[in-house]
Amino acid sequence: YEDADNFDDMIALSVERLLDAAAQNDIVYAVPDASSDSSVNALIQEARKASLPFAIVPGMSYADAALAAARIEARDKRVIPASDWQDVYIDIRVTTIFTEMENKCLASNLKCMLMQYYSDEHPVYFCSGNALDQIYAKKTALYELDRFDVYHHLSGVIIPPVKEVTKTAHYDFYH
Repeated sequence: YEDADNFDDMIALSVERLLDAAAQNDIVYAVPDASSDSSVNALIQEARKASLPFAIVPGMSYADAALAAARIEARDKRVIPASDWQDVYIDIRVTTIFTEMENKCLASNLKCMLMQYYSDEHPVYFCSGNALDQIYAKKTALYELDRFDVYHHLSGVIIPPVKEVTKTAHYDFYH
């Protein structure tokens, strides 16, 4: 974290260091949610390019910990790294979880994009904590998403589905 100016640089530095270590010895890289962790996706791509063998062992995900903290059951859900906010399709009929919301600027950009699909008052759950077993969830309105004091790699937001379409700037085939 100290050697990088932003999250993308941190991921690139991490991948470089991990590949250097993997070229010398077997390593274990443990993250809370390998399927949606940006560093794991980058590491997989680079390991394949370098023809390095690897295995992914699933564990408890950030999304599972956040949903448990918010006491939400979500059978239909999408888990998306917050840094991908510009490249996602929003389906307001399912629970959406944005992970790795590491700073206030990213939270603000995400909020502005989401307000095109959800009302300003739509209830969301801001989630954060120092470890997966310490994740907490605070119910708030969407417009308050960028008003918290702490944002880091274990911060995120759960957006419950819309029950009735009242205000959206974007529509799809279903609404």
